[in-house]
Amino acid sequence: MLRSFLTRLTNLTSDEILDIYIDNRTYQKDQIVQCLIYFVDVIAAEIAINSIRGKKLESKRIQVDFASKVFLTRFSDIIQQRNDNKKYVLDIFI
Repeated sequence: MLRSFLTRLTNLTSDEILDIYIDNRTYQKDQIVQCLIYFVDVIAAEIAINSIRGKKLESKRIQVDFASKVFLTRFSDIIQQRNDNKKYVLDIFI
């Protein structure tokens, strides 16, 4: 859903959106959900930031910016856990 939202609002292709990691460890319906999105290059990331800043997804306003080192560190355990759980790696872009 997030990938199609990004491609629709940014005119980026699915190939330009490399990975999406969602932190849903403590997800509850009314709470903020954080995610980390990797793009093919800085230009694609800038297009995404400028296109979706202030927009809404499922009635929730989106806050967006480049990821800081602290944020990347916070997500590193999620990324590692997902990679450890993968038995077969397959890139599928819809």
